[in-house]
Amino acid sequence: MVVCTILCNEIEGFQWRTLIDGNREAPVLLHLESKVLIDPMKLVWSKVKNGEQPDVIEEYKQVMEQITK
Repeated sequence: MVVCTILCNEIEGFQWRTLIDGNREAPVLLHLESKVLIDPMKLVWSKVKNGEQPDVIEEYKQVMEQITK
């Protein structure tokens, strides 16, 4: 959530949305111009599930690369 909150507050063009996936409802962040959809829970959970430590700075950099392609 931290990465998405920073992105939404600091970079124009992001908007919070609600993802409905079966039984799951989750806040996601959509970059309106590039249509990149960021699910903060999946960002963190995929790392934790693989035994890795989430790196907020690295996640921020990856998102910035995606939206500027």
